[in-house]
Amino acid sequence: MINFLPAVRSVIIHEGFYVWPDKVRVNTNPHASKALSELKRMIIVDDKQDTKASINFVLDPNLNHEAYTLDFLNQTITITHSDQSGAFYAIKTLKQLILKNKQWENCTIYDEPDLKVRGYLLDISRNKIPTQKTLYQLIDLLADLKYNHFELYVEGFSFKYPSFESLYTNETPITIDDFKKCENYCIQRCIDFVPNHNGLGHMSAWLERPEFKELANIEEGMFMWGSHRKASTLNPLDPRSIELVKTYTSDVLKISKSPYFHINLDEPYELGSGKTELAGKEIGVGQLYLDYMLKLYDHVKSYGKIPLVWGDVLNHYPETLSKLPKDLIFVDWGYDSDSPFYSSLKRLSEAKVTFMSAPGTSSWNSLTGRTYDSLENINNACLYTKLYHGLGFLLTDWGDNGHPQPSSISYLPLVYGSFVSWSSQAGAYRHSINYLNEVIFNDETKLIGEVLADLGRLYRFQTTYNYNSTQIFDLVWAANESSLPDLKRLKDHPLSQSYRNEIIIDELNGLKKRLQRSLSETQIGKASVRELLEIIQLSKVMMVSFELTSLDLKNKQAQTKLNWVLRTWPQILKQYRQRWLRSNRCGGLDESIALFENIHQGVLLLSENKR
Repeated sequence: MINFLPAVRSVIIHEGFYVWPDKVRVNTNPHASKALSELKRMIIVDDKQDTKASINFVLDPNLNHEAYTLDFLNQTITITHSDQSGAFYAIKTLKQLILKNKQWENCTIYDEPDLKVRGYLLDISRNKIPTQKTLYQLIDLLADLKYNHFELYVEGFSFKYPSFESLYTNETPITIDDFKKCENYCIQRCIDFVPNHNGLGHMSAWLERPEFKELANIEEGMFMWGSHRKASTLNPLDPRSIELVKTYTSDVLKISKSPYFHINLDEPYELGSGKTELAGKEIGVGQLYLDYMLKLYDHVKSYGKIPLVWGDVLNHYPETLSKLPKDLIFVDWGYDSDSPFYSSLKRLSEAKVTFMSAPGTSSWNSLTGRTYDSLENINNACLYTKLYHGLGFLLTDWGDNGHPQPSSISYLPLVYGSFVSWSSQAGAYRHSINYLNEVIFNDETKLIGEVLADLGRLYRFQTTYNYNSTQIFDLVWAANESSLPDLKRLKDHPLSQSYRNEIIIDELNGLKKRLQRSLSETQIGKASVRELLEIIQLSKVMMVSFELTSLDLKNKQAQTKLNWVLRTWPQILKQYRQRWLRSNRCGGLDESIALFENIHQGVLLLSENKR
């Protein structure tokens, strides 16, 4: 018997073997229609009575939501379930058996998930908006992994609101029609497609428009973390702010079939300053935030939906917890290995707040991920959500600062998150790597899964630990801080020094060799190998570019490196565009690739100055 992912609750072995047939006869019921559709994508279903092998769907209302049993006996499979999801997940478990073997021991499998909600959030608002085909491929992957909740994070104009049609120019947003198609695709795979639209912080795209500028809490923006930030927070005291948010969220609320709506409201950095400074002192910033949130809560409830809200602000004002509506879902996020879910979720549980945890893939603000942080972060989130009886978890996949990382960087945390949210079993990391190699990539060399994990360990060569980022990506960001691409400013950075730089490049070269020896047989595997090789090459040319800042470019060895970089950058930028357009819409590409075009320009400037 194989190791299932996610692990099943129990397997009881019986005498004899079940042999997978070429076709089966199916006896079904109205509560198994989605499972039947999935089964037909796997095998020929034959209604003739003389077909010996059969699959029988049996309804049992006593089983819990999403629970099922799979019985194999005398070439008959009996699937017992209480709802569509249970039957569907039984077929997903059966699919894993079929992929591994053509026969297995007769047995009885019982299974049900630990967490009611197992969700994934993809950021589509930092330049990268997937094509419809890419979204369907992702939904299929989520269904295989038994996720049941999917959100596309929207801020600004990555979604085309009918009420604001005139504001769109060169964007390539998700349309209402795209949304409906994705929603129907999710529904057929037992996934709740939950709208996610921000409406307090993260409003820069709206506040840059002349007609909305006055709604900013601080119109000129503010200095934060050593640099100037554009205005990003609405003034919650201005009634036009809530009316704007109500208008565009209504465009989605009235078409969505989900029972939920994620209102976000995270990181309103300017709240309590600027136009809200006086109110913040009089009633407190926590109450100021809560008053605004409750207005949006009432709006969402008027459409019969249950709101989800990020917990970062409310966590700073625990006195607000007792004032929250009982059906509001508090989503507590934290994205590092030491994010304190053990204390924050305990506090929510004691306050009787309905909550979900939100760890991250830790792929953003990096090129190759952060394996240690992502896996420990996900494990802690799921562990303490179960311990303190939370509703579920929401794995977040952000695209901060251009979204340059390829989607395959998130596959390991996505698989691992499936494993630890559905069930608790030892060996989660090892089984996740096996699943990547055997199911997603079908790689007989079993190399790609570990290469993915090792790419996400590059940041172990950093000289300091960076929260929510990597030191390597900080170099990219630092190279873009000035309007002039003067890389010489980075010559004293530890990772610009040859000895440290060469260690990282040696590691990248080793990973490249391993990837080139892999033998994936799936479309997703071949695409992943191609984009991982491209991101390795991008990382190499970038690191050598930074190393040049600390070298004497009249030296022959340094000249050899400079010439290689000058030859390679144009190829890399061409590959970047091609990789982007294979899976994503063109809107946002120019803004994202500018991060690396600026480094290329910096190298050209170094070359000119050498002369």
